[in-house]
Amino acid sequence: MLGPFDVSPLTLGSAPSVRRQWIFRLVLLMTIFTLFLMAIGSATRVMDAGLACPDWPLCFGRLVPQMDLPIFLEWFHRLLATSLGLLAIAFAGLSVAWRQALPPWVPYAAAAALCLVILQGILGGLTVTELLRFEIVTAHLGTGLLFFCLLVAITVGLAPFRGRGSARWLRTCRTDRPAMGLWPECVGGLGGFAVGRSSVPLWRSPVWGAP
Repeated sequence: MLGPFDVSPLTLGSAPSVRRQWIFRLVLLMTIFTLFLMAIGSATRVMDAGLACPDWPLCFGRLVPQMDLPIFLEWFHRLLATSLGLLAIAFAGLSVAWRQALPPWVPYAAAAALCLVILQGILGGLTVTELLRFEIVTAHLGTGLLFFCLLVAITVGLAPFRGRGSARWLRTCRTDRPAMGLWPECVGGLGGFAVGRSSVPLWRSPVWGAP
């Protein structure tokens, strides 16, 4: 099986594993890209440059305005957001075209990501046109965080798992035993232990040497 960073050419007749790995790379790129975009957005906010470009989607009526630091931050933030939107469109399209090679939940997650990007773009425009209204700025930040968390979840879900070593303690929770195994008992035992410990004052815990 290909590793997540193994370089393999992508063709129309590529194997499903190759297509899945390319989707994984795309989502990983989007996740890192979003983190960088959030950092630029934070810098824009800290520099009080949210209205450095007074119009939207252009900046002073131009695609590339005359630059100073605040204008550059706001303009670059918009440029990155537009690029991320294009990546989200590509992700949604490829997840549908290659759905046979992907887990069944991926197209739905890609559609959700695309919807969040569209909503984020609308909120970004309203942030400028409504002169940084608190409610819109808060919604803009919350939507961005939700989108980032969704990308992280998709990346983890698509990452190939390669276990190393052994986890002998898990054998007590095997699910191939009668009565659906000992897994419910393990979970229940841990839960009961946690509840029981929470009812004991910390200073009376054996960890602290108290009787």
